[in-house]
Amino acid sequence: MNKKLGVLGGMGPMATVDFVRRVVEKSPASSDQEHMAMIISNNPVTPDRTDCILNNGEDPLNTMLNNLMSLKESGATKVVIPCNTAHYWLDKLDNSNVSFISIIETVLNEARRREMTRIGVMATDATIKTGIYADAIAANAMEAMIPTDSEQKRVMEGIYAVKAGNIAKGKMLMEPVFDRLIARGAQGVILGCTEIPLAFDDMEEYKKAISLDSLDLLADQCVKYYYHDK
Repeated sequence: MNKKLGVLGGMGPMATVDFVRRVVEKSPASSDQEHMAMIISNNPVTPDRTDCILNNGEDPLNTMLNNLMSLKESGATKVVIPCNTAHYWLDKLDNSNVSFISIIETVLNEARRREMTRIGVMATDATIKTGIYADAIAANAMEAMIPTDSEQKRVMEGIYAVKAGNIAKGKMLMEPVFDRLIARGAQGVILGCTEIPLAFDDMEEYKKAISLDSLDLLADQCVKYYYHDK
């Protein structure tokens, strides 16, 4: 098999490792040799995506392009970015003659499959502000349910707690937001930052069942691409 999955990661490093773990666990391999060939860039120096979008901070595009070229030169036939906010730059990255599997498109495909019409979105401030998910949801004739300002503050604090290695604090901050979105009528909630699933790993099964876990769904799509798509 000539396929090689390129992982444009490091945003953040723990989410990248968790994504790769999920891909390996989901792969229908019975020996080392049957596992997916992956080329992984887990470069943590990529400037903060939210800081760039909201505060005119350093642009991460050049770093992402350099890492992407390394993946391409190493033989990647398809590339994924296990970071939702980084998809703000996908159009510019997509001009590099590299084919991508979009985490946003993957999540929306699953929402359509489940016939959801009202979807909560938990994500970074930048993902919320730029409408990365809200616009895609509206384009599919669905309603996006966004956290209130105070709830969104909890989400951001929770995301950065996970990035700092404090998983328990991240869950404590973010799970009430999930619960409130469901109470307001969301049929499911997009975990639209790849740090959020890390905090929700031990969440109750009924909550997992109504989650749209962007990291897990992306891993599923990569397995489909590698083992089943021609």
